[in-house]
Amino acid sequence: MTDHLPILTYHRVHRDDDVTVVDDPGRVNLSEFEKQMRHLADAGCVTVTHRDIAAWLLDGAPLPDRAVAVDFDDNRLNVFENAWPIMRDYGFGGTVFTITDLADGGPVEKMDHYPAMQWPRLLELRDAGWCIAPHTRTHRFLTEIPLDEARLEITQSYDRVREMTGEDVPYFAYPGGYWNEDLEAIAKQLFRTARHWHRTDAPK
Repeated sequence: MTDHLPILTYHRVHRDDDVTVVDDPGRVNLSEFEKQMRHLADAGCVTVTHRDIAAWLLDGAPLPDRAVAVDFDDNRLNVFENAWPIMRDYGFGGTVFTITDLADGGPVEKMDHYPAMQWPRLLELRDAGWCIAPHTRTHRFLTEIPLDEARLEITQSYDRVREMTGEDVPYFAYPGGYWNEDLEAIAKQLFRTARHWHRTDAPK
């Protein structure tokens, strides 16, 4: 039984020959992603979702040895097309933190550069055992907007994911990792867990 848990957070998994912006911070090449998943498999790692994490943290449920969570923020279609087949082959699952307006097929300012994974694909992953969880409606950085608007971003996203998946999914990820005590208070009212992230290659 483990007493700690690494969480790997991805945004987009691109084919190696895809052209994106220079020094794209949200990009992982498919060959690199496959290498990372192979490393996890060779090390005997077992993937868990945020449903498992909440049960471990709050209910005392055990996690398997060498547990690791694999997260994808922003429900990009290339996660389904590129990452999912590799993970499926290794018997891995993950959590997709979902921008619900993108999943609905709507336009989202500053988030339309790459195709979104919409509900039919998200539900395929749900049926494969993945966790589909809320990540706000439109990915606005919550510390930069009024608190009442931030609450709506969070609660409406949560309601939409529950409506579409038919599951309660009280797990949240802050867009961009931006949060403060007021936002945390909202998250504590609604969710069992709320996740931050940071880049491991960010300047110290």
